Amino acid sequence: MRTLIILMVVLFSNCSGNRNKNIEQACPIITMDSFSILNTTIRALHVVSEKQVWFAGSKGKWGYTTNGGKSWLVDSIAYQGKSPDFRSIAITKAGDVFLVSVTEPAAVFKASIQNLDWKIVYVDTSIGAFFDMVKFENNSKGVMLGDPKKGCFHLAITNDGGNTWQKIDCDSIPKAMEKEAPFAASNSNIEYKGSSIWFATGGSTGSRIYNSKNNGKSWDVSSTAIVKGGTMTGLYSLDFYNEIYGVAVGGNWDSVTETTANFALTKDGGKSWEIQDTGLPYISCVQYVPNSHAQELLLLSGRGRQGQSLMYYIYLDNGFWFKFPNSNYLSIQFASDSIAWLSGRNKIARMSLKTFPASFLE
Repeated sequence: MRTLIILMVVLFSNCSGNRNKNIEQACPIITMDSFSILNTTIRALHVVSEKQVWFAGSKGKWGYTTNGGKSWLVDSIAYQGKSPDFRSIAITKAGDVFLVSVTEPAAVFKASIQNLDWKIVYVDTSIGAFFDMVKFENNSKGVMLGDPKKGCFHLAITNDGGNTWQKIDCDSIPKAMEKEAPFAASNSNIEYKGSSIWFATGGSTGSRIYNSKNNGKSWDVSSTAIVKGGTMTGLYSLDFYNEIYGVAVGGNWDSVTETTANFALTKDGGKSWEIQDTGLPYISCVQYVPNSHAQELLLLSGRGRQGQSLMYYIYLDNGFWFKFPNSNYLSIQFASDSIAWLSGRNKIARMSLKTFPASFLE
């Protein structure tokens, strides 16, 4: 164990906001405690509590803290002489940990928190296999998603806590269009609530959201008006507050300053999606703020071409948003309505969030 605290930063927004000037909206103040995790890009986080978070990244690295970042266990996995590239992680309440390697191998690794003896529980060794994300709804039910081949998404489900996985028959899933696939966007473009699963796609023909209401047995797909047409356009991230209210975001990674059709909401469990004119640029990751009644979001505009990394706090009831600097964090996950964890290249941060009336800060 070693202490890795390197920086504390307080981030102040321009608390005049961006719209509805006649409304005094609560202004968020963010404090960031940053921790150095060297030689890895961390896109996968699983927050257990305000003090405990697990991560997985490139070069086979994984680790965790149980004391809010005062000390970390950092380790790595090798497979057949190669270092897996981890972009997804999931932990069940029973204490099972799952790491997903995107390719070579495209595999799901499992261990118990108690012994951390890693084993592969699911793998695809075929040429071009690419796994994007994993999500568990409870201790037993989970889903894993990989890129489509010949129009068929590689979807697999588990009902025994990840010990065994069953690939879903292609006839149960709407066929992917040519050049449509999910982005491995920090494990944040898949969600599992109750018996409902959603995942989002990008690519030149993508910008669609797939949904199962019966734990993956059968699937429907909904088109959205999110921007598409380019290789790196489409939906990058989604989140659901519950089985009814959801948000989906994205844009054009190749032109991250574009603000057209990159933000959509659903109020019917994903049957329909309504584009929101927020004026925001490309968004790489989105999360609902807990206990916000599906009205507050934190968004990351992460690394992309020709763009600045930024962070936004938005109130959906009036479209009011605040902008903060983002030193290239790629993933975020809340522990509570006042604490979140973020990750990026060679670093993790613990974010404390408070809100004040704008006039209080004048």
